[in-house]
Parts: sequence; structure tokens; C-alpha cells
Amino acid sequence: MKLLITYTELQTLISQKTGKEIRLQKAEGDNTVKVTYIVRIDMPIIGKVSKDIEGEIKINGIQNMTLDFSYSLPMGLDLAAKGVKTFLGEQIESSQVMKWGEKENQVFLFVDKLAEKLHVNNVEKMKQYIQLTDLQAVKEGLEVWVDLI
Repeated sequence: MKLLITYTELQTLISQKTGKEIRLQKAEGDNTVKVTYIVRIDMPIIGKVSKDIEGEIKINGIQNMTLDFSYSLPMGLDLAAKGVKTFLGEQIESSQVMKWGEKENQVFLFVDKLAEKLHVNNVEKMKQYIQLTDLQAVKEGLEVWVDLI
């Protein structure tokens, strides 16, 4: 069975669950999504300042509830991400939501664990009935392929 989750739906869901404002769209390249995070800061004297930070996520595959992806960030942010990985890597992995892959910038995201942390209802029940088999980035959104168990 194929399901389509539009980028607009994903953006709304992320905003509701995390309070973070992001934009998603299909990027150039195979199975890649462009992510834009809007940072807003209230600076003394200057006032409110906003900056768009862009990156790309390449979907390598999905098996069961584990999403394998690689990310790429602009040079300065890539260095910051490497620092976060170095200093907080073990703590992030102990959250059981994700773990680092063997390749550089590769991440395994445990979709079911993330959904539970975001208080999505009936995740365990859903896992009893469906299995995620593929995930494709298309122009309109993400096509999710599931098998009924």
C-alpha cells in the first residue's frame, strides 16, 4: 500500500509537536529532501532577526521502523554538527531515538521511538499491523510504502 504525506502536512505536524518552523521540499538529486529551518532571534537594539538555515537529507532506505538517511549541511554548520556529534554523540544515542551510521553524516532514526517521544497515539498498535518497506521523496511529499502484516 502506498501513502502520500505532503510536505505541508509534515511541516504542520513538526510545528505542532515541536514548535519548530521548518520548510520541506524535494531537492535535486535522487531521493533527497531540502530542509529549511527558520531561526528567529530577538536581538537587543536591532530587534527581531530571522535567518534561513538549509540542509539536505538523502533517504538511503527504510526497514521496519528504522529510517536510514544521510545529511549535508553548509560548511560552517557541518563543522558545528561534527562538534555536536563528538560531544553529545553517546547521549543522543542513549535517547534510543537515533544512532550514528558507519558512514560520515549517516543517521539511523527509529521512527517508532521518535513517534512515542512526540506523544503520537497508538504507535505500538500500528506496528502490529503495518511494516514500512520504502520511502521516496517526490515533488508533492513523501511516498511511504507499507505492507499489512
